[in-house]
Amino acid sequence: MRLKKYQDYFASGAWHVHTNYTDGKSSVDQYCRKAMDNKTPLIAFTEHVRKELNYDFDKFVGDIETARKQYPSLIILAGCEAKVIDLEGNLDATDATLSQCDIIIGVFHSFTHSDKTNYLIALTNMLKKQKADLWGHPTLFARKNGFTLTMTEMTEILSICKECDMIIENNLRYSLPDTNFLDLAKKQAVPVINSGDFHSSTELDAHEL
Repeated sequence: MRLKKYQDYFASGAWHVHTNYTDGKSSVDQYCRKAMDNKTPLIAFTEHVRKELNYDFDKFVGDIETARKQYPSLIILAGCEAKVIDLEGNLDATDATLSQCDIIIGVFHSFTHSDKTNYLIALTNMLKKQKADLWGHPTLFARKNGFTLTMTEMTEILSICKECDMIIENNLRYSLPDTNFLDLAKKQAVPVINSGDFHSSTELDAHEL
């Protein structure tokens, strides 16, 4: 697990942050200044990516490298949020982009299939590929498509997460996953990161969304 060295900040860090490179409202520097003001120990920039980007990911990473020099006491991670695009669990991101990331969030957005069976196949394959470090906003796709996971299905998924060193995101913006899922994760010793899924630096104030 690449993020193990940051596990002391799983609850206190500002994880899953979007900037004005995509649908966020604040720059890398604005977030870092706010994090310093709030004494937030870690900030993980995880910008939306696709295989064909409409912005310069190298420049985004460059802004983060500049911020690291300007705010040496703040742990600053460069990363991305990439959606699953097929039943094989592949992510919509190039290897060149992923290679520049300290943290990769795997998510389901506009997935081709809307049924539970294919969702579980793709999810299982995404977890087993071990390209992503974090499963972002878990079960949001299920909620949007009108199905739920049984306790057996959740238990099986979490077993795969543990086997593959996958971290679960407790996404505070969407209040996902539910308490049953989080309780199971705790019982199975699957690590959880508390994430704000931030889109503005002002949201870092006491992690209020």
